[in-house]
Amino acid sequence: SDLSRFSGLPLFIGAEAQKQAPALMNLFAAEPDLTQHVVSSSWVGGRRWDILFDTGVTAKLPENDMELAFRKLATAQEKHNILGQNLGVIDLRLPEKMVLTPAQAKPVASLDSKRT
Repeated sequence: SDLSRFSGLPLFIGAEAQKQAPALMNLFAAEPDLTQHVVSSSWVGGRRWDILFDTGVTAKLPENDMELAFRKLATAQEKHNILGQNLGVIDLRLPEKMVLTPAQAKPVASLDSKRT
């Protein structure tokens, strides 16, 4: 079946995700520049969201004050293009800091040790 007509809609993953989606959609509406990079949103542990962006970065939003965390991320994107950095995870679960985890290095082709 052709899903392309749904391509503009955000993808929500996880049990209860649809129920929690309206609050997240309000968040997205407030930060359209950041939201345009969202690929999917996963409702984790029945408590909080993980947001996957088109650069491969996952942002872990906190259970509380997710609006503040998302705004902080939007500001970091605006000022530093944080989604364009070589990151795997941006953890926003601690209110006073942003924990950045580098993207996993791509495996290097192993050299043939039996070279003659």
